[in-house]
This record gives sequence, C-alpha cells and structure tokens, in this order.
Amino acid sequence: MINFYLNPILFALFVDIVLLLRRAKNISVYIKLVLIQILLAYMIFTLTRNKDPRFLMPVIPFIGLVMGSGVELATRIENEAKIASALMVCIVLGGALNVATFLRVIPQTEIYKNPDLIPISGGSLYLSGNYWSFNLDTTEEEWEINRILSTVEELGGDNGILYILSNNPIIVYPLKYRALINGSDLKVVKPNTSQLIPLVFSADYVLYTTSEYYSARWKVKYSTLARKLFITYNNITGVFVPIEKFEFPDGTIGILYRHEKDETLFSNISKENVRVMCKKENVTFEGKIQLTVICVYWIEGISLIEYRWKVLKGIGTDYTIFVHLTDENGNTLFQMDHKPCNGLCPTSKWKPGNHRGSILLPSPGCYRIRLGFWDPTNRVRVSVKDKDKNDGHNRAVVGQLCYKATTIIDLR
Repeated sequence: MINFYLNPILFALFVDIVLLLRRAKNISVYIKLVLIQILLAYMIFTLTRNKDPRFLMPVIPFIGLVMGSGVELATRIENEAKIASALMVCIVLGGALNVATFLRVIPQTEIYKNPDLIPISGGSLYLSGNYWSFNLDTTEEEWEINRILSTVEELGGDNGILYILSNNPIIVYPLKYRALINGSDLKVVKPNTSQLIPLVFSADYVLYTTSEYYSARWKVKYSTLARKLFITYNNITGVFVPIEKFEFPDGTIGILYRHEKDETLFSNISKENVRVMCKKENVTFEGKIQLTVICVYWIEGISLIEYRWKVLKGIGTDYTIFVHLTDENGNTLFQMDHKPCNGLCPTSKWKPGNHRGSILLPSPGCYRIRLGFWDPTNRVRVSVKDKDKNDGHNRAVVGQLCYKATTIIDLR
C-alpha cells in the first residue's frame, strides 16, 4: 500500500499530470477535466479528510498508468531528458522510503520527536504540521489490554458489555480480539454511531479515556458526546463506580467503571444543563418481566427515555422492545423497535434481577408513552397482564410526556 503523505511519489505524480496535460494536445478539454477531477480532487480530498491510503486504492492502477505515461513522455521532451531521470529518482526514492518506514527501518517515533526532520512517509500527516506516530510504535502491553480484560474477568463480567469511551482502535480492536481469543463472551463496544450512544447507560463496564485515533477525527463527535452524557448521567445517578485506573502510552488515563445496578428512584432534578424526571411503574408482561421505573433525561441538549425492567423468571425468547409515542387517540407519532442493548443482551439471556434500557427521544412535543415486547418469530406482542394499563393492543400505557427543546415539562 502506498502512503502519499508529503511523499516524493506524490510530487512525481503531480509533475506527470502537468506534463500530460500540457503535451498531449490531442486530448479534449473534457478528458483533461476528467483527469483533474479523478486525480487531483480525489487526492486532495483524501489528504485533507481521510488521512488513510486505503481510500486511494480504487485509483492506484490509473495513477500508475499516468505516472508511467508521464515518465515516458518526459524522455521525449527535447533538451529536457533530465526531467525523466528526476521523476524516476523521485518514484524510486519514495517507494524505498515507504517500505523502510513500514518495516520500521526508519523509526517513526524518531521522526516524530526530532524537530529537524520532515516526515515524508508513514503515519498521518495533517496540514497543520502535527505528525502523530506514537500509536504506531506501541504494543498491546503498553495499552494494558490484557490487564483490562483480566480486571473485568475477575469481577465476573466476562459475559457482559464493556463500553469504550474512545475512538482509538488501538484500544478497541485488541480488546475485541483478545476477548474472542480468550473464549470470553465479553462484548466490546465503541460509540461510532448515534444509535450506540444510549448503550453507555446500560453497559456493565465503561472504560473512560480521552484517547483518540487522530486519523479519524470525523468520529470523535460520538465519543465526545458519549463522554459528556456519561459523566453527567453518573453525577446524577452514581450507578457507575470506578474500580481501576490505567496509564496509556499517549499520556492519557483510562478509568474502568462498573455498573452497580442500583435501582434507587431519583428525585426530579432541574438545573441549567440537566433535567430529570422519574416515575414508578408496575406493569407485568406475561408474568415474566415487570416494568418498574420510567425516567426522562435532558442532558447536554440530548433527550432520552430510560426504562427499568425486573425479570421475574426465565424468559427463553429473544423479544424485541417497542416504544410508541402516540397522541391521545393512540395514533403512533414516533416508533422505536429495538433489541435490548442494540442486540448485545438478548432477553433470552436475561437472568432474574434488574435490567435497563434507553433510547433517544424525537422532536419535542406532548406524547403518550406506550411500550411492550413482541416476538419476532411469530410477530405477536407479549401480553400485558394489567388490564388498567393495557390499551387493548398489548401496549402498556405508562405515562404522558410533554417537553420542549430545552426542558422537560411534565412526566406523569
């Protein structure tokens, strides 16, 4: 794989393109524009946005043809044969530097630390001049991968969910891989989509760290938001308890939290950036699952609803949870059907005890909250045993919610 970051190969390629566009008089303006679009625009976008050579792979064969044609054309330029030789030197030198860098012959950390050297290959180069290479020369031992997993295992959490508040794949992927190799059922999750953000509230363990992977800054917004929500949520509830601290080679600290599953009913809270309202419930589904609490949170501009379940006996079926926000007549205005924990903790594996779930709320308004379970094998809803809560369609009517964009008005 060729790394084009400030590389002699990149310089040679641009020269070849200029030569072709200037000397090939028979090429139409349209074809020239296509060349410019495919090569220049694609490469500039890659260099300024993706920072990853794999995004160049679809056009690498075409790039090779352009470079070969450019060198061949340079040999035929009258009185300027040295141009072809210079281009060949750039291409060979760039290739050698790439190979040497990825084989660690040129230590990347020395390039990073030495201010007198200009990085020409390897790692991620930003136009700001920041060169991040420390992650590439580290090991799993330095990131304490095995110690994190062994700590979770010692606490009996090797079949739960470990939520990583970081977008650093050097932490996430080794944790996933080692858990799999060790035969553990631990699910390692990172917040790389908006749908995974609410999962942090029901995770069994949370590894909080500010460590990031600098070639994927467009993903940082998810971990940044998830961190804010987690800290604020835990300041309110206190259900996540810190149990271990880890020092990472990028200078950041990782703190491992354990979910204590405390079912205390929180008092209603109203502060500048936080609104919380909770109400007790007592709805039973088919004599197996009981809804005990409904809470609505407004944290960091995000509104979400949390429900707490008490498993009365073994379920044996993988149910899907549905949440309907309706008008007074029962017409559905918003619907969210989802597997518990985004599919990572199926109801068939729920043990007697307490469980939690959360979803993001839609646009502000006034809604009736109706929820329940349905069996995806036969598409039949689980019966609601409490007649005063059943709306006649096996949907439990558990409250009315009215809220604006900046505050929760009422939950009753």
